[in-house]
Amino acid sequence: MLVLSKYPTDWASYPMLKQVYDELLDDKTLLVDTIWTQDPNETRHNIERWLNQNHHKVVIFNWWDDFGGYNEYCKMYEDHDRVLVLDYKASWFNICDEKFIEYSWNDVQPKSFEHLFLCYQGKWKYNREAMYEMLHEWNKNCDRKGIVTLQGKQSYIENIPKHEGDASIDNNPNPTNSNYYPNDIYSLGDMDIWNNHFLNIVTETLEEPSGLTWITEKTLKPIIGSRPFVIYGDEKIYNQLNTFGIETFETELNFPVPEILDDKIPYWHWQKRSIRLGLKNLLDADLQNIYQKCLPKLEHNFYAWRKVAKDQYVSMIDKVSAFKSLSQVS
Repeated sequence: MLVLSKYPTDWASYPMLKQVYDELLDDKTLLVDTIWTQDPNETRHNIERWLNQNHHKVVIFNWWDDFGGYNEYCKMYEDHDRVLVLDYKASWFNICDEKFIEYSWNDVQPKSFEHLFLCYQGKWKYNREAMYEMLHEWNKNCDRKGIVTLQGKQSYIENIPKHEGDASIDNNPNPTNSNYYPNDIYSLGDMDIWNNHFLNIVTETLEEPSGLTWITEKTLKPIIGSRPFVIYGDEKIYNQLNTFGIETFETELNFPVPEILDDKIPYWHWQKRSIRLGLKNLLDADLQNIYQKCLPKLEHNFYAWRKVAKDQYVSMIDKVSAFKSLSQVS
């Protein structure tokens, strides 16, 4: 077997990927891991050369980042029975199943709703800056306040539990630097903060170059931590979670759908406005009552997400195994 990959072997997710390398693919299979490969033409020559060999097959997939060129690969090889193009969407479920701190159901139950919302944002991006400014302004003008963070603006570095991966962010400044932001990838952060907020505002990427829906640990945190959440980013995440059997809270929260008044303005601007309107609707709401309405879904999510991780992983492995076992083509 030949593997074309830029995948860092020191990443925590590498052992799961290596299982595909070592156990499932044979010496006549070329595996193309497309991480950081946005142009299919970068690998096409090698793929075509491999396919010119008798009985040889190709598996093209990505595990950990946007699948650059996914649609082009699919179009290029849609009728080729010796090429499998995988779109694996549960990688963060898998790594969190392996690495995330274990919390009990009681550990994550709210003690109060002192903070209306919690929006943890790490490194700086334009849409995150916009969310930070909106929520910062909200806190200055509204009685029911929340917490929002952003690199270089506001961070909480105390009381984050020691856990695997807590120092794994590349190019993060020293903790004494004002641009430092803490890495709580596999934890809920400071539990005194977590257990005193109502709504989790999840900032995910809105537009991946491939157009695929990409779910990260940021979405998994309120699932693991028993909080209703809204997505500031790719709204197709809601549907993807539902296909996994994970519940979402559009009905209970009743936030307005973003209204696009000018399509020349980035979509996240209209998302930000709709989230602000949704928060406004919560100002006089009985948060305890809403939480109780969400509780069956919250409990379901808390116990279901690890099974989703395992089931999706097995499904991916089965798909590769089935492809491997197909009759060889001359």
